[in-house]
Amino acid sequence: MYADDTTIYFDLEDFNALNRRTEINNELEKVNIWFKLNKLTINVEKTKCIFFHKRRKINPIEFSINNDIISIVSQFSFLGVLIDENLSWKSHLNMVANKLSKLIGILHKLKYIYPQNALTTIYNSLFVPHINFGLLVWGTKVNHIDTLQKKVIRIITNSKYISHTEPLMKELKLLKVEDMFSLNILKFLHKLAHNNLPTYFELYRPYLQETITPYNLRSHLLPAPPITHVYAESTLLYQSVQMLNNISRNDKLILDKLVEKSHSFPGFSKYVTNRMIEKYNSECMVSNCYVCEHLHI
Repeated sequence: MYADDTTIYFDLEDFNALNRRTEINNELEKVNIWFKLNKLTINVEKTKCIFFHKRRKINPIEFSINNDIISIVSQFSFLGVLIDENLSWKSHLNMVANKLSKLIGILHKLKYIYPQNALTTIYNSLFVPHINFGLLVWGTKVNHIDTLQKKVIRIITNSKYISHTEPLMKELKLLKVEDMFSLNILKFLHKLAHNNLPTYFELYRPYLQETITPYNLRSHLLPAPPITHVYAESTLLYQSVQMLNNISRNDKLILDKLVEKSHSFPGFSKYVTNRMIEKYNSECMVSNCYVCEHLHI
C-alpha cells in the first residue's frame, strides 16, 4: 500500500489450476469487503491486472470486483516506473530516453546563450533526476541512456560529436551512468548498515554480511544468492552482493568506510562520488586512437 495506491501480487502456482479463477476472485472479494468496512471504494476502472512471465506465455484469467471485469494490460506505471510483463525494463528505458532526448534538444539551443557552469546546473537539475529515479531496479540496462549522457556532456563542453567523454566528465566532476548505478547501490548498503531501511530489507542481511563484518575477519568473497534464471542477476540483492565483492577486490577504502560506519549518508555519498571520479582518465589512453587523430586533423 502506498498513499492511495494498493497493489496485490501473487503466484499463480499458489492456486489450484482447475479452480484458479474462482479462488483468486474470492480473495479479491475479501479485499473489496475490507475496503468497504474501512469506508473506502475500489475504482475498478483504474484497476489493472498484469501477468508476469518469461519463457512461457500465460493464458489470461478473467478477474472481477463487484462483477466488474478488471482490465488486463501488458505494462503499467507503478510509482513512476514503467513495468512490463517481461520485467525487461524496455518500456521504462524508452520513456526515460524520450525525456532525456527532449532535454538534450533544449540544452543544444541553450549552449549558445548560457555559459558552461549554467548548462551543468541545468544538467544536474533536470537530466540527472530522470536517470536516478528507480535506477536501483533498472540500472543494469543503461546502454542507450549512456549514449544520451555522452551526447549531452559534449553539448555542455561544446566538444566535437566524437570526443571522448570520460576526460570531460572528470573535468566537470560528473559521474557516468554506470557509476551512478553503483553509487545508488552503495548508498542502499549504507542505509542497510545503519538500519535506515524498512524492516523487510532485513532479508538481505544474511547475504550482505560485508556491511557488518570487519574486513580482516573475511577470508573470501560473498557467495552470490541462488538464482534460477539469468534475469535474477538484475535484482537488487544480486547486484548488491556483486558490488560488495567488486569493491572488496578493487577499492577497499570504500568498503572500510561502509563497514566502519564512519561517514554520514551525505558524507559517504560525496566520498564515493569523488573516489569514482578520481579514477577517470584525464586523457585518452589508447595508442593511435582514431578518434583523437581525427579530432586533431
